[in-house]
Amino acid sequence: MATSPDTINLIRTKTGNSSQVEAVEASLRNTAFIGVALFVFVGVITGLTYIYFSFQQQSLTDTKNQLVQQVNNSQAKEGLLLSIKARTQTVAKAMANQRPWARLLDNISSIVSPPTLASVAVDERNKIVVVIRTVTVDQLVHIVEAFIKEAQDNRIRAPQILSFQLDKTGEAQISISFTAIF
Repeated sequence: MATSPDTINLIRTKTGNSSQVEAVEASLRNTAFIGVALFVFVGVITGLTYIYFSFQQQSLTDTKNQLVQQVNNSQAKEGLLLSIKARTQTVAKAMANQRPWARLLDNISSIVSPPTLASVAVDERNKIVVVIRTVTVDQLVHIVEAFIKEAQDNRIRAPQILSFQLDKTGEAQISISFTAIF
């Protein structure tokens, strides 16, 4: 404000400051500047830490989701692999118990062959039942003698005649059972 000659200003326009007050003011300015700088620095560090941990959390969440997906995909494969393992154990057990049936069937076919040989059945105890149909009883006698000879040569064990039928036309049917020797 401009001073005119008619006004009197009793307050000094310039006041003198003591050196102590100026030192305190400078110290307060420096402290305020350091405080603001420290506050901004802590804020920036906190923000950067938050951003870093947010990215870490997102990365871990993505990794977790991928691993959960892999586990879910592997469950189906694991189920299939377990079923294959169970089946291979069953197949291995069957193959371990497999017998050389070709030689025995060759022996049976050398004694009697189709159409005279009606059927051959094998149970799990290696007991074989053979059903034979012949035109005459004489043919049947020769076949029975051949099975007896096989038993004497230790190729079969315990031959038994299970049934014998003779119809009016003279055709005979016989069922013979025996145990295979391997």
